[in-house]
Amino acid sequence: VVAPGSYAEDLPPTYDVTIVGHGAGTLRDAEGHVKPKAAVGVVKHGVVIATGRTIRLAGLRIVAHPAAKPEAIFGKDGTKPPLAASIELQDVFISDTQFAHFHAERATFLDVETFSTSLRVYGPKARVIMRGVLHAGSFLGGISVWSTDGEVDLHDIDLSSVEGGIRIQGAKRFRASKITVDSGYYQGFSVGKGVRGTITNLLMHTHAAGGIAIGDEAEVDLIHVTLLGSKWQDNAFLTCSPTSKTRVINSIVWSAGTYDIGADDCTFINSIYGKGSESDPRLDKETYVPSLGSAAIDAADDAIPGVTLPALDFAGNPRRVMLFADSPSRGDLGAFERQP
Repeated sequence: VVAPGSYAEDLPPTYDVTIVGHGAGTLRDAEGHVKPKAAVGVVKHGVVIATGRTIRLAGLRIVAHPAAKPEAIFGKDGTKPPLAASIELQDVFISDTQFAHFHAERATFLDVETFSTSLRVYGPKARVIMRGVLHAGSFLGGISVWSTDGEVDLHDIDLSSVEGGIRIQGAKRFRASKITVDSGYYQGFSVGKGVRGTITNLLMHTHAAGGIAIGDEAEVDLIHVTLLGSKWQDNAFLTCSPTSKTRVINSIVWSAGTYDIGADDCTFINSIYGKGSESDPRLDKETYVPSLGSAAIDAADDAIPGVTLPALDFAGNPRRVMLFADSPSRGDLGAFERQP
């Protein structure tokens, strides 16, 4: 059990490391506001844990010293091997470390919260699993995965209060579902060259630039995505490389402003795509559920060859419900399904 203070350990590559704290608690108060947290582990010069086996962190708060902007490094010291065989985080809070680097063959993040910290995962064949990750604070939030032949599985990721996003580079394949991103001047979701994967039940706002960018030779399906541009949007917010194969399926891509959305090299399948009042999908401003009369209601194609469609929407409600007695049992477009 770790007491307040600095921690650094450079172990032989055959050691396993398990550190258990007193519990990370929650980043938000009862009203949903971000709140400051007292530190259990205070980082002054960075956390460095180097081992070639397993690193387990549970119930910890890792908070930077106010006078420093250190980087927390797990798996190696930043310049030397070994990669950790596995890094496992559960109920961990990391704050103000600027960047938290994880070098591993396998990395698992369960119920992890960060404040002003960017999570970066490296490994040539890394298997990355993230469930229940919340980011908040300043421009330094976000998730980046660098891998040449790995796999990435992201679910229930909330980046709604940071100027950051998700970046996947070099993975063999990825799957992302139930993702919330509030994108400003940084890309909300970028996929690198040659990566294959799916993004399902995504809710993203863009305010200036930001948005989704799909790289060269990538193959990506955007399924039941709600991508919204503000009236202040001044740049394209959906960009698909001409050499990519990007399909936008049963989705809503709409800007309240007049700037061009982009998406010239994206393929739209059964989706709302446009800007201004003429193509307004008429979503509830609080819940993003299609309002009565919206063209998104019962408009999904539920039988697209080769595409696995989600049985649940972003909120966990069933798709393909009968809204009225005489209405078809079809899904709605976008991340949220209107319920009876």
